[in-house]
Amino acid sequence: MCVTMDNYFTNLPLAKHLLQKKITIVEEHLWRILQDEWRKITPSTLEKLVARLPNICQAVNKSRGGHIDESKI
Repeated sequence: MCVTMDNYFTNLPLAKHLLQKKITIVEEHLWRILQDEWRKITPSTLEKLVARLPNICQAVNKSRGGHIDESKI
């Protein structure tokens, strides 16, 4: 059944159900996309990020928790 503006308020429970179903489908799709992208992160990329952490921590400490320019680290 199609929910139109004419019968929207008379079929509010149906509209809520259809909207919730659509939201669930979108969430499931986004979750699959997120998982696919996460799998693309290589161990090498993670190693590089972890290796940068001491320098980033030092910069954050030096700025006393303020803004840091990561391009200069």
